[in-house]
Amino acid sequence: MTHDGIEITDYSLCLCGSITIHTSAGNYSAKQANIDAFIPSFSQDKHNINQLQTTYACDHCANGYGLDICACGSRMPTKECDEGFDECGTPMQIYGGKTEAVAEGSWGE
Repeated sequence: MTHDGIEITDYSLCLCGSITIHTSAGNYSAKQANIDAFIPSFSQDKHNINQLQTTYACDHCANGYGLDICACGSRMPTKECDEGFDECGTPMQIYGGKTEAVAEGSWGE
């Protein structure tokens, strides 16, 4: 399946209630209830995409990465975060864009 020019190769569910979408542009995670807000019609089309084994520690719950998680690292939903950092209100991931937030001067930069 291709969405916004990005090939979705497969996906996995996690016991935490999140889903991780594996794409040609990287991996993106979100709570299952939120995924269609970021990748419209995914829930309808997922029967055509390979489902991997269920996980117990995904990027969403173990690493705090997600389309629906704040970039400040609080693990709060983007719209609810009020930690007071410059990154607050910015998502940790952007579909087709960034797969993680990296602090300026960090090893990942």
